Amino acid sequence: TPDPTLYPATDRDERSTEFYLRDALQLGPTVGLWIGLRHTRLQRRSVMTDGSAATDYTSRFTTPWLGGSWEFAVGHRVHASWGQGVESDVVPNLPGYDRPGQGLPPRKSRQSEIGYRHGGERLGAGLTVFRIDQPAFTDTGSSVLPDGVQRHVGLEADARALLGRWTLAG
Repeated sequence: TPDPTLYPATDRDERSTEFYLRDALQLGPTVGLWIGLRHTRLQRRSVMTDGSAATDYTSRFTTPWLGGSWEFAVGHRVHASWGQGVESDVVPNLPGYDRPGQGLPPRKSRQSEIGYRHGGERLGAGLTVFRIDQPAFTDTGSSVLPDGVQRHVGLEADARALLGRWTLAG
């Protein structure tokens, strides 16, 4: 017999099916362009371990992506990209929630980045700055309300070296 003083946990199941189209264009010997479109079907289910507060919903959304690069000298390239993503949540199944069994509508996020890459035969390195903006929500305990935008800014760096038969990368 389950302990009646414990609140049941949540069992979740999620399935995502995606289709995408993309194309790469060479606009001369040093300039490249990439364009893409992704369609996603997201199905989510959750239920409390005691069988209560079942949630089941399906969302569909389409998001674009665009990027380009310019090789300004042999082995030296700058690149930039922009794209959209989707943030999707299931409303928590807590007692007193004002929308039990309903998922929150999907929210689009945006990401942009710009970077530099150096690639030689034996040494390579890259540095990229990125920014992601996504809608923010506040959980009041009984509601989930829009609350501005979350902004994430970061720096990504990598390097690699071929040392004989060994590759060192980080």
